[in-house]
Amino acid sequence: MSIDLNNQKYHVIDNFLDEEIYTTLSEIANRSSYTPGWKSSKKTDPHGHWNINFAKTLAGAANLADISYSMPDKLKIAWNSIKEKYSLEDMKLLRCYINAHTYGVDGYTHKDSFRDDEWTIVIYLVDKWNVDWAGETIILEDDEIVKSVIPKRNRAVIFPGKNMHAARAVSRMCYDLRRTLMFKFRAKRCDDFERLSQFLINKGANKHKHSRGSLHDHLMRNFSLLKDKGYDTELCFAAGLHSIFGTNAFTQCVLREDDFDELSAEFGDKAASLARLFSTISRPKTLEDPESLNELEAVVKTRDDTTITIPRYAFDELRIMEAANLFDQKSLKIEKYPNLCELSGMQNIKKDKDIEFQ
Repeated sequence: MSIDLNNQKYHVIDNFLDEEIYTTLSEIANRSSYTPGWKSSKKTDPHGHWNINFAKTLAGAANLADISYSMPDKLKIAWNSIKEKYSLEDMKLLRCYINAHTYGVDGYTHKDSFRDDEWTIVIYLVDKWNVDWAGETIILEDDEIVKSVIPKRNRAVIFPGKNMHAARAVSRMCYDLRRTLMFKFRAKRCDDFERLSQFLINKGANKHKHSRGSLHDHLMRNFSLLKDKGYDTELCFAAGLHSIFGTNAFTQCVLREDDFDELSAEFGDKAASLARLFSTISRPKTLEDPESLNELEAVVKTRDDTTITIPRYAFDELRIMEAANLFDQKSLKIEKYPNLCELSGMQNIKKDKDIEFQ
């Protein structure tokens, strides 16, 4: 059975999992310990509910890294079975957990993502359910409920992650747990995106905390910013690797100097060289205001307070990389960085919630 995610928004499928897999997951839900107070949204959910999180990520809802490799074996088998059974082979798993609600534990409206290429699967792990127990999953558009799904054994509902939705509270007569298993995933992006993402995961960038989630996601957003603007592939790779050797502001090194040849072989000498150069200079100040600048070269200050001379074209590319870096961190203000803004055509004018999820 193939699921058309692009042309049909909402899917409700009974007997979603193979019976053996459903039974295994139900047993996991029965035997596992739940954490109380887990919130679907810190902004709209004041109380939280019960939760088992199978793959914690530093980026939370903004995660871009495929987590399937780190899943417990039985969950990994379930995810692989879903992909094969419903022709979702190219999808990348971003989050996976179980939620549980009892009477008095409410659910509140929220979005799982602001990105267009992500979806949520909700699987009901309830062996029996009375319609008078309530507990529906509601999906909204323009503050109106457009879909309401009652829990049922081995039923799944699939919808775009950017749709507002909520788990409605169970009724007073409900004496059981309303348990749901979530698989949240994104579509495969371009080959270069996935290659860079996998490289960063292999090097542990998804385990390094950054100001807005994980280092992996910050670097991937930088790559995407330049890719969407049509810059050449190696410069996009350089943006996606800009702090891989650490910087004067971000001192955690994912790679060392000895790894340069590997990086060059994987993404090209230009990308590797720009990333290494980015790590050595006193940026962003020296990129906004170099020691000297002409049509052929620029003199920039390094982290150890010396100066080096670099070709003008390399200087301009470093400026583009810095603009993407600052923009992703909502720090690219024209009053502070007029030269970076002018060259890149980027600037943060107002707080844009969607940047977090690009």
